[in-house]
Parts: sequence; C-alpha cells; structure tokens
Amino acid sequence: MGGVFCDINISHHLFFARLYFAFDDKKDPVYSVAHIVKYFPRAPNDLGKLDIVMTYTFSANNINYTKDNQTLNIDTTDLDNYYVGKEIPIVYYRVNPKYSKIDYYHASLKR
Repeated sequence: MGGVFCDINISHHLFFARLYFAFDDKKDPVYSVAHIVKYFPRAPNDLGKLDIVMTYTFSANNINYTKDNQTLNIDTTDLDNYYVGKEIPIVYYRVNPKYSKIDYYHASLKR
C-alpha cells in the first residue's frame, strides 16, 4: 500500500515540475516587430470596425518565423494604414519564438 502512495506522490510532483517549467519558459517575452506578408479584411460591423486577418513574418536568433491567421480589429478608416510590408508590434517567447502574437497593447495600435 505504501508503494502505491509513493508512486502517486512522485508522479504528482513530476507533473507539477513539468507544468512549472512549461510556464516558466513564457516568463521571458521579447517585444519586437514583424512584417505583414499578406492580409485580407473581413466585413465591417455597424460600429465601423473590422477585422483584418494577416500572416506576418519576423526573425529571431537568425531564423525566420511566420505566423498565419492573426486577427487585428481596426477602424474602417484605418484600413489604408495596413499593407504588405508594414511593421506591426509582436511579442514572442525567447526560449521558443514560434510562440508569438500581435502585441495588442503596443502604443502604435492604440487609438
């Protein structure tokens, strides 16, 4: 009986150790810029807002990364400000840059 409890206890600790290190990797974000490779606007809503769905690319550690189907909500009047090649702010994890997203809180995206 004690052996089963010991095995469960060890498994429990190993599970939480792996969970801790999985989240620990994400504590070191890198703020950078990416370039829009392609995009398309969705239909605007009644409030004059629309989503643009984009693919962007960026470089980290001399490796190029691409992220597809990223959505950004903008005013319809700002649509002309988004084009292929435009820089957009992103954040990625230093340990694994393939985990990236648009930095929605960046001042350049605030209006």
